[in-house]
Amino acid sequence: MAPIKQITFKKQTLQSVGILIIMLALFFSPITALADGIPERSQPDFSGFVESVQNGKTGVLRGLYVKNLMAFPIIQQPIGNDSFVSPAPGYVTEFRMANNHGTIGILAHNYLAGQSFFALSPGQEIQLVYGNAKTEIFVVTNIQKYQALSPNSPSGDFINLDTKERITASSLFLEIYGNQSGELILQTCIAANNNLTWGRLFVTAKPINQVYPNFH
Repeated sequence: MAPIKQITFKKQTLQSVGILIIMLALFFSPITALADGIPERSQPDFSGFVESVQNGKTGVLRGLYVKNLMAFPIIQQPIGNDSFVSPAPGYVTEFRMANNHGTIGILAHNYLAGQSFFALSPGQEIQLVYGNAKTEIFVVTNIQKYQALSPNSPSGDFINLDTKERITASSLFLEIYGNQSGELILQTCIAANNNLTWGRLFVTAKPINQVYPNFH
């Protein structure tokens, strides 16, 4: 078995890790989860989507769009509630703590909007929409899946399903969110063995100018 990665950091960061790892495990009703799923609806074109989510506020994320796949309004977490993930079908949530580490985090339950995250693949473009109608394009570059050895524990270890490497919760948090590079991270849970929170999915996307330097 691969050695466990270890890292030392402040108590505040440890608390952040705990919230990150368990947040998608706490706020769900299993009965609702099995019944609701993603509502069927036709996807608006991008210009129509931008118009529907903008509110005039500069710097506030309002929408997540992937052609033929996603058109989700973005909800911000309430002040003081960094564990909030929207329970509304068709909505995703901005993860405020990601901003402290130089990344953009988007959260969703795997039985709601997060189900669409599994359909993403490297090379796909993701567009973010801000309140003032500004848009940013990201390109999916990496998809990571982890098994949670203790799904409801804030300090349990994880297994990378590709490399089989075992990693601590703290190291996983910094590996995903701590690169300070402006990346976009989509996170949801992986359901397996009749457990909705068996694992975690992280989809990483880089700003298009980082992937294609000559993009205009």
